[in-house]
Amino acid sequence: MFTFLIVIIPFSLVENIGNFYEDESIFKLEKTTEVKELAHIRTNPIRAKLIDQVIDEVVALRKEEVKVNFYGNKSQLFTYLFPDSAFTYNFFQEPTGIKQHMNRVSLGMPNAIFYIGNYPRDFDSSKNFKLEQILLSHGYEKVEKDSFFYYMK
Repeated sequence: MFTFLIVIIPFSLVENIGNFYEDESIFKLEKTTEVKELAHIRTNPIRAKLIDQVIDEVVALRKEEVKVNFYGNKSQLFTYLFPDSAFTYNFFQEPTGIKQHMNRVSLGMPNAIFYIGNYPRDFDSSKNFKLEQILLSHGYEKVEKDSFFYYMK
């Protein structure tokens, strides 16, 4: 057992140090965000800026009493920071969940849906094209920011 550990520990260190995380070498993950819940998490400067910008936008929208939701395969971080912004499970069971959500939004509450795909910005519109079509057909407008976008009604 001891021999196994002597072999496996150096091997795992060599393998993992050279690997990439968030498209960067682990040694380039040197930036933290302004958020206290994420104080011990390091990322690259581009992603730290994105996180801070999205949070600033969400805080500004909430001051205007806009309900904010997050959608996308990288949205977990923001639903962690804003637990009330998570969609219910049935939202992801297309198309009925999305249609039910649209009906609730149509009742008058202002709403913003942030699409958080690949960091820092998902330029491949084909990945969210169906969702975008549904949102635009229900009266949402796409709001483009420097490094992210969201849909607002």
